[in-house]
Amino acid sequence: MKINKKNIFIIVLVVIAVLIGLYFLIFKMDSKKYKYTKELKKIASEYYEDYYDRFEKFNYTSDQIEKELSKYKENGRKDTLDTLSRIDVTKTDEILSKFEGCNIHNTNAIVYPYEPYGKKDYKVVITLDCE
Repeated sequence: MKINKKNIFIIVLVVIAVLIGLYFLIFKMDSKKYKYTKELKKIASEYYEDYYDRFEKFNYTSDQIEKELSKYKENGRKDTLDTLSRIDVTKTDEILSKFEGCNIHNTNAIVYPYEPYGKKDYKVVITLDCE
């Protein structure tokens, strides 16, 4: 078989087309996961920061706040999508519509507070159970 410039050009085009197709297939699958993770982190963060605000509202000292939040240092504070969606019942349907195809009882956010236990001193780990 004689390989000329035209055949090489066609082969290169086919390879590029296949790679682009695979990229978009993988990107599309990952983008849904990324979107769900980002949205659930946002909801969990808002919930945790509201939880933190309650301590300040009731005049907890920094030592009292540390005592309360340090309980969650090792294992975190775990809330399911179901629980997080019902915090504001006027937004439950809106929130759940953003997670179409997700199991609301197995999809969860775990918030891990860390020292010095300020309002923004935490990390959120997301576990998705979505189609």
